[in-house]
Amino acid sequence: MPSRTTTTPRHPAAGHRQRLRERLERAGLDALADYEILEFLLGIAIRGRDVKPLARALLKAFGGSLGRLLDAQRADILAVPGAGPAVADALLAARTASVAALLPLEDPERAKRVEGESRHRVVKTALLSRGTVDRAVPA
Repeated sequence: MPSRTTTTPRHPAAGHRQRLRERLERAGLDALADYEILEFLLGIAIRGRDVKPLARALLKAFGGSLGRLLDAQRADILAVPGAGPAVADALLAARTASVAALLPLEDPERAKRVEGESRHRVVKTALLSRGTVDRAVPA
């Protein structure tokens, strides 16, 4: 009786994630479109499946805006067909991490305005006020 070798079939776009990763390493986030950045995030939450259709569906559901998607509530993400709890959790974690990255660590008692652009770069920051929680002075 011949021996049976079990192999895990690769999904048709298996090399796509590697190409995204290489482009990200080589050229940074500016080299990726919003749906590709989302694909990269979804690929962490969903293994072994092509996530491009889901990335496009999620962006479409939130007006084509990655920012709106990352600002969405869990229930709204789960309402998109194909987006399960792992997807919602990954997107909420990405939002939490991005907000934490923008918070000033050197002085937690300063309020800053951060302006960005569509290519995910900070354009300008401005100090709005300084002080304590119950007493602040305009900058």
